[in-house]
Formats: sequence, C-alpha cells, structure tokens
Amino acid sequence: MKKSIFLAILAFAALALGAQDSTAPTVLLRTYESLLDGDELTTGDSREESFSVTVPADGTLRVTVASPDFFPSIGVGTESALLRRADGVGNATQTTVRVESGQRIRIVVAVENPDPDDTFAEYLMSVVLEEGDGSLRLGTSLAGDLSPGDELDQRGAYIDWHEIDLPAETRVQVDLSSFDFDAYLTIELPDGSVVENDDADGSDSRVAFSTGSGGAARIGATSFSSGATGDYTLEARAVERVEITVGETVSGELRSAESAYVLTGTPGALVEIELRSQDFDTYLEVSDAYGAYLYNDDAGSTAVSRVIYAIAPDGEATVAVSSFGDGRGSFTLAVSPETFDGPEIADGYRLTDGELVSGALRPFGGSEPGPQGQRFTFEADAGERVEIVLRSDDFDSYLEIIAPDGTSTTDDDSAGGLDSKIILSADSSGVYDVYARDLGGQSIGSYTLSFTRLDSGRLLLDTRGELTRDDAADISGKYYDIHPFTVTEGRLVTIDVRSNEFDGYAIVRSDSGQVLHRDDDSGGNSNPRIVFTAERSETLELVVTTFSAETVGGYDVSIYE
Repeated sequence: MKKSIFLAILAFAALALGAQDSTAPTVLLRTYESLLDGDELTTGDSREESFSVTVPADGTLRVTVASPDFFPSIGVGTESALLRRADGVGNATQTTVRVESGQRIRIVVAVENPDPDDTFAEYLMSVVLEEGDGSLRLGTSLAGDLSPGDELDQRGAYIDWHEIDLPAETRVQVDLSSFDFDAYLTIELPDGSVVENDDADGSDSRVAFSTGSGGAARIGATSFSSGATGDYTLEARAVERVEITVGETVSGELRSAESAYVLTGTPGALVEIELRSQDFDTYLEVSDAYGAYLYNDDAGSTAVSRVIYAIAPDGEATVAVSSFGDGRGSFTLAVSPETFDGPEIADGYRLTDGELVSGALRPFGGSEPGPQGQRFTFEADAGERVEIVLRSDDFDSYLEIIAPDGTSTTDDDSAGGLDSKIILSADSSGVYDVYARDLGGQSIGSYTLSFTRLDSGRLLLDTRGELTRDDAADISGKYYDIHPFTVTEGRLVTIDVRSNEFDGYAIVRSDSGQVLHRDDDSGGNSNPRIVFTAERSETLELVVTTFSAETVGGYDVSIYE
C-alpha cells in the first residue's frame, strides 16, 4: 500500500515538473532520500537534511519535495541567508526563487516534530533551473509569489500583473498553478475584454482564447480567497490550430487541455459542428471575430457535443476541442452543412393579450452588445401584471424582461421542466423588452411564447419596510420582518420583495410556522418573487430576510391575488 501511495506522489511531482517542459529546464539535482534517526535535530525538534547546488545561469530555481511519510518543509538560501521557505501542508511541497549565475545555493528538507517511533521518512527531491529574465512570453513559464505588499484587486486579493505581447490570429492557453493557494486568473485582452477562471484543474486555473488582431495583454495571477499568499507558476503557450472545412471530418488526439481548429467556409452558411469521443466527456467551443461564442457539453450523450453555427462575414471561426473534466484521448470532429426552416419573427415584435407565438431561435452569428435571442416588446401601465411563458422541446429556455428603466427580471425553469415563466408587476408605465433565449450556447430550435395580461386582482399588501440591527435575527445572524396576509382559496398569489440595499430572501409560512414557499432571486436583480395558488382561504406570514447575515436596509413588498 505504501509503495502505491508513494508512486502516486512521485507521479504528482513529475507532473509538476512536466508542466515546465516548454522552457527546457535544467535538472540540477534529483535524489531519493530518507530522513533517519541519525539526521540532524534542530531547535523545535525538527529533523532535516541539507544539500548544495551551484547555479550555472540566471533564472528561477524550482525545488519540489514529495513524501508518503511526512509533510515536507523546504528552505532555500545562500550559506548566510534564507531566501525562501515553504512549510509542509501536504505530501508534496514546492517553492521557487530567483537566482544568479555562479551562486551557491543551500537547500534544506525538514520534517517538523517527527514521531520519535519513526525510523524512516522517505522523500523524492528535484531541483531544476528555468533560465531567463523572468518575463512572460508565449511558450515560456515563470515563477512568482503572492505576498503582503503586492497590489490588491477589487476583491481584496493580492495580484501580480504580467505583460505579454500576443501575435494576431493565435489560440493561446494560459495556466496558473500553485501548491499554496486556490489559483485565480484574470486576463485583460488586447481588445479590452476580460476573461477569468477559477478552477479548471483541481484548484489551478486555465484560460484559453483567440487573440484576434493581437497586441499587448495583461495577465493577472491572483488567488480565489483574499489575503492568500504563496508561490505560483504561470505558463502561456500557443495552441496549434489546424484547418477544417465544411463537409470534413477529422480525427485527433487530445493530449493537453485543448486542441484548436480554424473553420473556413462561406459567410452566412449554416453548419453543424459535432465532437465525439469514447475516451472523455467532450466540450466544444466556437468563436469568431464578430463576437459569436457558442459552447456545448452534452448534446444527448456525455460523449457528444454539438453546436449549430452561422459562419461569420470573414468566413472564419475558431473551434476549440477540450474535455469537460481533465480527460484525454482520441476524438472525431465533423463539420457538415445544416438547414433550418423555422419561422422568422421581426425584431421587437409587439405582443398582444392572449397571444401564443410560434418561433425559432436561430444560430448566433454576431450582433450588437446586449442580450441575445429573439426580442419581443409589450406596453404596460404601472401596476399592471402580465404573464409570459417560454416553452421548447429543443433547448433549455431562458426568459428576460427589461423594464423601461433598464432593470432586468429573469427566469430559467419556473414553468416546469426546462421551460420558463415570468409573472411581472410593472413598476412603471412604458414599453418593456422580452428576450426569448437558450440557457446554453446552442441557440437554435423551435419554441412557443405566450403573453397574458392578468386580472389586476386584489392588492393584499403594499408596504415599505426596513431591516435594522434592532430587528429579531435567526440563528445564522440574519435579521427579519414578518408581514401577515390573508389569501383566498384557488387564487393565484404573487409576492414581490424589492430592495436596492441587500440581497433579499422571502419565506411564506403558515400561522403555525410551517414553511410553505421560499425564494431568493426569482424576481431578478437579487430580489425574491414567490408565486403560488392558495390551497385554502387562510392567514399566512411573509418573512422578509436577507441572503447574507448581518445585512440591513430598506425594502418594498407587494402581494397580489
């Protein structure tokens, strides 16, 4: 058992070193050792061994120690000064330090407070030198560390920024890894857009993107948690792109995180792109220079991903092949012509009371910024209530309503299954926009959308309240107010709680305290909405509280039936 554990750790250490292959590191020392009873005991009853290496060139020294028996600590320095220390918190520990040609470096491996009954403590140590000036370029990696005094990002986390020049029309993959903290990547692309990632491989981060016209970019190495510190490795590399044309099927091998293809074809042509594998859970992304970004994971099978795409005006798109997890293996990628004859509806089609519209979402081929999908409109007076339902057998429906003042209300599955429904009480008079969309990235298929103006009904409650630190609080520290209201059997009840000061949470319970309904964000913009049909005429209680503890502020409540 111990041997198998150690082999697993050795493989882990080899992966840590293998990630640096693109920089052709020089192995200065690789040794298998054991901390024995006879090894030096230092203050605090730690047991340690020391090694020395002479550095042949300027660069970054990377020390990795892995053990099945203890959590190794590492100290790296000169004969007179400690340059870097990494305390053991797991079976593998790594640290890096900038060094100069000719320096004599002392490396100490230690176990803190060893068990006096232990007679051995095996470990593998590798010391490699990555030459270079420490700047980031495509095809290289660099070592860095987050520490107090670094710049803080908007989340309050330490962040190191690295400038990099990117060539045009290149697919780039950036990896950030760390043994010390949960890595988080923020990349400012040459066109001003920002892409981010938290966990792509365990707690390490990865971002892949196409450079477009190229130029200078900024890569931010930071942590998911504020205040986290420690060593990290940042790597940027170009992903080889192979051409694929409409009607072609290619076979490939996914050996790294991603393979990329350049799709060329007639502008405006509709194509189906399908990715299959028997070795891994496929994930497919399609993007172009006109803003299109389509993605799909499971198109009816965990081994198949599929998107329908309208080729951009310049006749080119990037097709990225990857796995949903960290799988590797063989795949086939096929591009075939596609036809779609669904009904076309004019942009901004005005909805009328009681109307049922049959439509179809078409492939996204680039458009102006803002919500995507089929846009409808309706006019409403302040206080008027409407119901909109979006249903489809072809995609996971998603509804968004944008009020005249720009506020947004969204819904995914309130109509049951993958269908969407919004019951809206208009806050102001004017024209409202409705977007019928697909929750995923495939953006194609038939749907029906119904629009109904509801009976204005009876206003059961319309009040303004405020949560303060003098209010009652539950055991989690969330303040709450209680509003009694009476419902009529068989009537549809709509409850809206709105606040600009906190993320609201609403609970409906019986007068005996039984929880009947609860909601967080169904009203859009972090506002709760609860809709239900009263089973009997009775008095209920609305509990207005917050999603997070220790939060206060004003709010409005309206209840209709």
